[in-house]
Amino acid sequence: SLAIRAEGLPQTTIIKMGQHILIEGDDNDNPYVARVVRLFADESGEQMKAVVQWFVRVSEVPPSKLKLLGRDPHPQEIFFYEGRNCDDEVDAQSILRPVQ
Repeated sequence: SLAIRAEGLPQTTIIKMGQHILIEGDDNDNPYVARVVRLFADESGEQMKAVVQWFVRVSEVPPSKLKLLGRDPHPQEIFFYEGRNCDDEVDAQSILRPVQ
C-alpha cells in the first residue's frame, strides 16, 4: 500500500492494489482514471511507482464503439482501455486520490 496526502482531503489516504484512482494529466478537470495493479520502488528505492490499468470515460469513447454496447451508458461509467500505446507505469506522486 501507499500513503498519500490528497489535496482537499483532511487526512492521509491509503492507496491499495486493486483500487481505482485518479492520476493527474493534461486537463485538470478530467484527470486520468486507472486501477492500481502493483506498487513498487524504483531501482534507487527513493521513488514510488505504480503499475496501472487504464480506463476511459464515456466522453472519450468514439461514438461508433459506444453503439456496440447496445445500451445508453451512464454518464459516469468508465471502460477498460486495452490500447497498447499507453505506458502502464506511473510515478506515485501523480496519483491524486482514490475513486469509486
